[in-house]
Amino acid sequence: MKKIELASERYDKLPVIFLSLSLLIGIIFSILFPLYQVPDELTHINMMYSELNMDVDFYKETNGFGDTARIISKYNEKVDITNYFDFDKKLLIEDNYAIPKITIVKHFPQAIGMIFSEILHLPIIVSITIGELCAVIFYSLVCSRALKIMPIKKEIMMMIMLLPICIQQMASFSYDAILLPICFYFIAYILYLKFTKEVINLKDLLVIFILLILIAILKIPYILLGLLIFILPIKKISIYKLNYSFINKHKIKMIIIFSIILLFILPIGIKLLNNISYGRILLAAIMSPVNSLKLILNTINTYKFGYLKQLTGEFGWFDTPTSIWYTVYILMSLLIISFANFKKDEKEVIKISFTKKETIYLYIIGIIMVILIILSMFEWTLYIKGYTNTNNLSINQLKDLFTSISLIEGVQGRYFIPIIPLFLIPIYSEKFPIKLKQFNISLFLVFYYLVLIIYMIIIVLYRYWI
Repeated sequence: MKKIELASERYDKLPVIFLSLSLLIGIIFSILFPLYQVPDELTHINMMYSELNMDVDFYKETNGFGDTARIISKYNEKVDITNYFDFDKKLLIEDNYAIPKITIVKHFPQAIGMIFSEILHLPIIVSITIGELCAVIFYSLVCSRALKIMPIKKEIMMMIMLLPICIQQMASFSYDAILLPICFYFIAYILYLKFTKEVINLKDLLVIFILLILIAILKIPYILLGLLIFILPIKKISIYKLNYSFINKHKIKMIIIFSIILLFILPIGIKLLNNISYGRILLAAIMSPVNSLKLILNTINTYKFGYLKQLTGEFGWFDTPTSIWYTVYILMSLLIISFANFKKDEKEVIKISFTKKETIYLYIIGIIMVILIILSMFEWTLYIKGYTNTNNLSINQLKDLFTSISLIEGVQGRYFIPIIPLFLIPIYSEKFPIKLKQFNISLFLVFYYLVLIIYMIIIVLYRYWI
């Protein structure tokens, strides 16, 4: 009994442990990663000001602050410390603030930090750090809340939240600092409704809807996470007269109604997709499944190890490599915790959380999301190959390009982070946890995080500062 109580206590404390740890490492890496060294960070800063309805070129406004753009992709170049930590250079944005666009949700925490800093005319380096720390706070709070409501696999979810690339992105101006925690929270909320909450009411559906709207604004391919709602038990739904008894009694009528609605929406959806370049690419891929699938599989086969490395290393502009053993260490640790499947009490250790059908369904969603994410970079691939006017390409032209282009470029390993939980959370083995009854998961995780963070600090220090 004592062992069970200790396991339960550790499980309940994980959100607090995560909050403390993520805030600490967030502060450390917001300083250790110089400005512009997270991919597309300058673009994201300018995007943030554009979302604030301000015409600001941050690099120009700050006179190329810190000279850190110079060291991009130059491993032997270091930060000019004297120039970078010049506290006499103040943040003075010339443009006036206006009512922001709805897309400001992409950089909302960072925008708060930068507006606050600009009002006080703080030094540029201090302003940047405050903007990044606001992102860290948002990431830490949302992920901590996600862990709190997560009914199963808290340990593995925490490990995903603190993957090396997540640590880099959460302490930056990238909208990954907002996208990733919202995706994690959405997954946790669905699992909370499935395993913990006794009744799914209107409020729960509104939360799901709002989260999906935010995800759609941030990055459209991740909207497919919304398909997770179909793993929710119908028996739990109770919204006014809409409950299991009502659904079961009128299921034929409801199927007919939904079919009619689908038939009505489908042509509208196709028309909308045809009006945007990514939509036409998606339609072309559906209409040419063999060629598009060959292209996607060839891309995955070519870059598979690169994607894994980018999840565990290759910091900055992919110019800061880590050891292959670091990658193996992280991936093996993820698998060990996934199979161990430790939970609150002894009964849940040998309990299968998902049926085989549900597990297959989660994997199908994950695979489709991988395909959509890779396809989302097809337009970028065309651009770097000289197709500057991709908006005018027809579906037939795009279908032809699936055969003439061999690889889709520009896909980064971090794009797959929100999908990882779909693959790892359902993993289960009855024999594994029984054989590892003496396995000290707390000690294992302490050692794992120590190695993860210390090695990462050393790598980043030598890359930028020493």
